[in-house]
Amino acid sequence: MQERVRVLGFRVPPEKMEEVEFAYHDSLLHITERHKGFRSLLLLWDADTGEALEVTLWEDEEARR
Repeated sequence: MQERVRVLGFRVPPEKMEEVEFAYHDSLLHITERHKGFRSLLLLWDADTGEALEVTLWEDEEARR
């Protein structure tokens, strides 16, 4: 079985990054963890530009959908 990756790019005003990070760790991660086939979530961002990437790893294509 091959794992699948989903990458989502978005922008957040740099002054809101801490708030977004808190939301990911406080609620979104817990909600996503409940989905069958979820493996992990990584949030990356450039603090200067506000550009962010959400990377999620899924068990298979069906779970990724």
